[in-house]
Amino acid sequence: PCSDSTTRQIRIYPGFFPSFTFTGQCINTQIQFTDKTTTTYGAVNSWSWNFGDAATSADTSHIKNPKYSYATSGNYNVTLLVTSNKGCSDTVSAVVPIKDKPALTVTNDTLICSLDTLQLSAVGAGTVFWTPNYNINNQNNPSPLVSPDVPTKYYITLTDPFGCKATDSVFVDVKLFVT
Repeated sequence: PCSDSTTRQIRIYPGFFPSFTFTGQCINTQIQFTDKTTTTYGAVNSWSWNFGDAATSADTSHIKNPKYSYATSGNYNVTLLVTSNKGCSDTVSAVVPIKDKPALTVTNDTLICSLDTLQLSAVGAGTVFWTPNYNINNQNNPSPLVSPDVPTKYYITLTDPFGCKATDSVFVDVKLFVT
């Protein structure tokens, strides 16, 4: 009987952790995807993104930090396959919710007496602008004071940090007296 033996060095590279983040939330605006993969050995050298958009076959990218725009609202399952120069490879996925507009909550329509002042209130992430510029103390404040002397509908536009917009309104009915 014949016998033989050999030895070979095997390299194991633990510590490969794929991850990504995204910023943006609305249809027809660029959603920024950012690779956050960490590795103890070597470096990430390959990215394969699938943005989960069933409406098109052009929903992939091979760059580290791509941008993608969705045409319809919904929840999209985004996957990222990353590979390192040491041969490590793994996939991570996350559900990305896309809305038609950012969340915005405003004061209910209300009634005030003539010569009264009312504080309007808007809650949402971004910058605001109120119109019309009629007896309002600050059009860029989410909680301005208004004192209209005639019934007035105030409109608000909220713009999030990614350019997505939402609008709403508050009707302030003005009465000489209330019984």
